[in-house]
Formats: sequence, structure tokens, C-alpha cells
Amino acid sequence: MREIRVIQNNDYIDEDIFNSKMSLLGLEEKEAVMKYKLPKDRARSLAGYLLLNEMTGLTPAFSKGPHGKKYILGEDVPFFSLSHSGDLSACAVSDREVGIDIQMVKDVRPSLAARICLEEEMKYPPLDVWSAKEAYVKLTGEGLYRSFDSFRVDIDEGKVCDLSGNELARITRISLPEGYTGFCAELL
Repeated sequence: MREIRVIQNNDYIDEDIFNSKMSLLGLEEKEAVMKYKLPKDRARSLAGYLLLNEMTGLTPAFSKGPHGKKYILGEDVPFFSLSHSGDLSACAVSDREVGIDIQMVKDVRPSLAARICLEEEMKYPPLDVWSAKEAYVKLTGEGLYRSFDSFRVDIDEGKVCDLSGNELARITRISLPEGYTGFCAELL
């Protein structure tokens, strides 16, 4: 079972709406939202947690993995992943480990593309590769502690592989509005 939802978050920038919606969150979620300095970043984070609460029916408390990945505390609770970019926020909820990443499409300097993409990945748009890889490291909980040149993505085949070609996970493109790209990653 996997569910993905995406919403526009620009309404939450309004201070009255923001404060009203913040009252729906648990303490840990409020603290996570308030770590952001800019109102638009707080609005993105708020929207993600509201999606999580709506999708799970919970106002959860969290534990963290070794690199900061959040898990909902409790028994028989779902796994989740959040992402936000531009004016969109996304949440994936699953009965197994999951990672999601969305990106607003923008120009990428060739030097950055070379750092993101392995040679065989250069046939894809760099932000597609970034988003697919980001979804995978969110899935594993390694985040940016894991170098993007230590594994590869095959977007056509929908898979993540180690450098020897062993499949590690599946990736699925998320349906998003024009101007965005995103992927969800799940273990095999």
C-alpha cells in the first residue's frame, strides 16, 4: 500500500491561515516547521505535515534514524516521506520504507549536472536524476550523507542500482503540474 498526495502550499503564507493550521499540528511538527526562517519555507513544511496528518489520521510523535530520517513512533504505524519545492508540498505514506522528492524545474549548470549524474545518466534531465536519487537516499535514511556517485538510476527502467548493476530499489515518476519533476522510491 502506497499513497502519494501533492498540494499547493502558497495559501499557508498568509499569517492568519498559517497560525490557524499550525494549531492542528503536534509539538514536534510545530518545532520542525518553525526551524525554517522564511515564511514560504515554513508554509511548505506546514503543508507537508498537514498532508501527513490527513493521510495517516495521526498527529504523530517521531523518532529519528542515525542520519535524521523521521519515523512515526508506535506499533503498526506507516512509513512516510515529505518533500517540498516551489509552491508544492508532497507526502508519501506506505506500509514499507518510502522516499519521495519533488523539484521545481530550473536550469542546471553543466558543472552541477556533471556532479549529479554519472555518465550513463547524462541522457536524462539533471533534475530528474537529482530527484530520483534524492528519493532513494530519503528511502534509505542516508540523506546527503550518501554520495550520489555511489549508485545510479535508470529512469526508463524505474530502478536504482549499485555500481555493479544490482537492483536496490524501484523508482516511480510522480504526476506533478508542469514545471515540476519528482520521484518516489521503494525497496524491492
